Amino acid sequence: MLDIPDNKDVVIGVALGHPDLDSPVNRFKTPREGVDSFVKWID
Repeated sequence: MLDIPDNKDVVIGVALGHPDLDSPVNRFKTPREGVDSFVKWID
């Protein structure tokens, strides 16, 4: 269906829930790459 080469993988992650805004770990911010720098979108 997607014609994915053998040297490529499909990866997906899903997170459910809500953050504990009082926890210090949830206030830690790091720089992030834009999604388009590592995702190939297929229509």
